[in-house]
Amino acid sequence: MARIIAFVRSILLAVPLLAAAPSTANAVERGDFLLENAKQLGALCGAAADIAAIHMCEGFLVGVHRTLQSIENALGQHFYCIPPGANVTRDSAARDFAAWAATTPAAATMPPVDGALQWASHAYPCH
Repeated sequence: MARIIAFVRSILLAVPLLAAAPSTANAVERGDFLLENAKQLGALCGAAADIAAIHMCEGFLVGVHRTLQSIENALGQHFYCIPPGANVTRDSAARDFAAWAATTPAAATMPPVDGALQWASHAYPCH
């Protein structure tokens, strides 16, 4: 019993230290949620530890994807082509978009929809 109490006490003492530890995740500014540019969308997509940020990112990317699918169907033209059998998930798309936005200087001034389309067309080109 004493060992269990000592174990629980050590865990309880460690919790405040873990909460105070610096996070390695990207910091999200509240202004990033305004989505004024693709860089802000990338910040949300790269903040996997921030539930609100990642959900907004993934919801935005899915919305852009679905909208572009409708436009593609109407035009009979593809903007990007995800290969059959590709295991693209919302999480993997968010991570990949965040990496693209972080290394693309133009993302700072590009509308987020344009950024999503530019990333997708580079990540999944049509041959």
